[in-house]
Amino acid sequence: MRRTLVLLTLLLCSCSLGSPGPTETPPPTIEAEEYAVYSDMIRENPIGYDLGSIIVIREQTVRGDTEMLQRTLEEDRRLPAKLVDSYRSRNAKSYTLGRNLDLEQDYALMPEEDFQKIFSQQGLEGEKFPAKYPESGGAVFFSRVGFGAKGDEALVEMGFRCDGLCGAGGLYLLTKEDGSWKVKDTLLEWMS
Repeated sequence: MRRTLVLLTLLLCSCSLGSPGPTETPPPTIEAEEYAVYSDMIRENPIGYDLGSIIVIREQTVRGDTEMLQRTLEEDRRLPAKLVDSYRSRNAKSYTLGRNLDLEQDYALMPEEDFQKIFSQQGLEGEKFPAKYPESGGAVFFSRVGFGAKGDEALVEMGFRCDGLCGAGGLYLLTKEDGSWKVKDTLLEWMS
């Protein structure tokens, strides 16, 4: 609960925490292992919302919340430097997802224009979402994935938006076990 309140405070605060910039150069496209993380996150669904019979995924990655990351580092500094640097560098800008997810369930990539039109803070046109995507519970979105030095730890933001102000998400630490990515820890979470 405390972490949720901290995150809500961060979301309302427009102050900068002065975090250092990344030193790693990110790959120019989303890599296969990032798609593996996204696919396993959808299967695990740490957010807990009903994603629907067709999963709708925002086509553009979000620029990972560096304030959320900075707060996590200030509160508990157990994240390896390589993992943090990788996350920061990969999230310096947004990237476009391709149809490279490995899911048994059908999914659709939601164009950024549609996402902004339906979920914008100014319009909150949520009533249009069910009309356009009737078999989905909302839209899933991701940041780019940061990886640790050995490639067996990952850091990613995952969120979910439903109608209007409905939504949840968080910053997740994952480990690779037996070829699959599993959530090891929820570092921070938010809900509206």
